[in-house]
Amino acid sequence: DYDNIRNFLKQFPARPHTELLETLLDEIVDKCFADDRVDACRVSIMKLSIFNEVEAAGVEVYRTRAQWK
Repeated sequence: DYDNIRNFLKQFPARPHTELLETLLDEIVDKCFADDRVDACRVSIMKLSIFNEVEAAGVEVYRTRAQWK
C-alpha cells in the first residue's frame, strides 16, 4: 500500500524550503518505516536544474529496519 507515501510526497511542494536533500530523504525513510510491514527501503531523490553543468543532483540510500535509527 503506497498511498501513505504518495500522500506524504504530494505535500512536499507546499513545504518550506529544505537546504539538504539528505534531510528530505531521511524524512521519507522515516515515513516508510512508520509502516511495520516495511523491512527495507531504497529511496532516491533528485533536485533538477540546480547546477548549469548537469541536469540534476541527487542522493540515494538503501536502509533496512535494523539500520534505521
